[in-house]
Amino acid sequence: MAMKYIQAFALLSTASGAAHMATDCHMADMDVGGGANSCGYMDTIMMVVAEGQAKFSWFEGYYKFVPAEDLAGPAHCQALCEEIPDCMYWAYSPPDPEADCTLKRGYDSDTCTPLYEASTGLTSGPKMCPACMKEEMDVGGGFNACGYMDNVVVYAKHNVSKQSWYKGNYVVLHDVMTWTVDRCHDLCAANPMCSYFHMSEEHCYLKADYTHAQYDAQDCVPLYQAFDVERDFKYTSGPKTCVESSHSVPCGEVKEMYKEGQCCGNPQKMIPMPHAH
Repeated sequence: MAMKYIQAFALLSTASGAAHMATDCHMADMDVGGGANSCGYMDTIMMVVAEGQAKFSWFEGYYKFVPAEDLAGPAHCQALCEEIPDCMYWAYSPPDPEADCTLKRGYDSDTCTPLYEASTGLTSGPKMCPACMKEEMDVGGGFNACGYMDNVVVYAKHNVSKQSWYKGNYVVLHDVMTWTVDRCHDLCAANPMCSYFHMSEEHCYLKADYTHAQYDAQDCVPLYQAFDVERDFKYTSGPKTCVESSHSVPCGEVKEMYKEGQCCGNPQKMIPMPHAH
C-alpha cells in the first residue's frame, strides 16, 4: 500500500524568530513499528495523554499527562519525540474523545520491515523529517547577513587536527570513527545552548542561534548555503528540532508568577518563566 503523506504545518517559528521548514514526513492512516513488522512491536518509551484520561490496559509503562491543547495535532507529538533522546518514532491518535501520543524507541536493525503499516486514524513519523536536514549545506556561516553563528561546542572524532581559528570548547570523542547526522544531531539535542548543528568530515559543530537584536536589525539570511569551494566529503546541517510546539500553563500560574515577581509597573524586569506542565 502506498504511504499517505500529510503536510504538517507550513512554517513553525522558533523562539528566536527564525522559521523552521515545513515537515512532510507525517504518515496519515499509518502506524509505525506495529504487529506486522518482522521484528514484532517496536518498544514504547512512554505514552503522552491528556489530563484526566485513563491509562490503557496494553501499556503499563510511564505516562505523561498534559493539557489537551498540547496534543492538538501530529506536530505536537513529533515535538514531544524530539525532546526525548531515546525516541526515534511516534504515533499520534486524534481525540476520541482525547488525543494521545505514543513515543517509540525504534529497531536495532534496518531489516525490521515493514516499518509502517495501515492503521485508520493514526498518524506516525520519525523524530526528525528528512526535509529538516540540509545536505551539502552549512548553517549560519560567513555568507549570512548576521555573520557567523557562535559555536557552542565543537566535537571532533578521534585523531584529527584541531582548527587553529577556534578557541572555544573543543571535545574529542574517541568512540567516533565516522560522523553520522544522527550522532551530531543528538549532541545538539542534548545541549540546551545548541539551536543548529553542522556535520563535516572530522567535526560536529553545535551552533547558537542569532540573537533577538540581530533578527530585529536584519533578516539574517540566507540561513543555509553551500560552501563556495567544493568539498571532497559529505556535510550536512540542520536545526535542533523540526517543529516547535508550545506547552500550555494555567492562567492562574502566570498570574501568581506576575505577582511574586513584582512585575506591575516594571515591564522590563526579568523573572523565570512558569513551569510548563
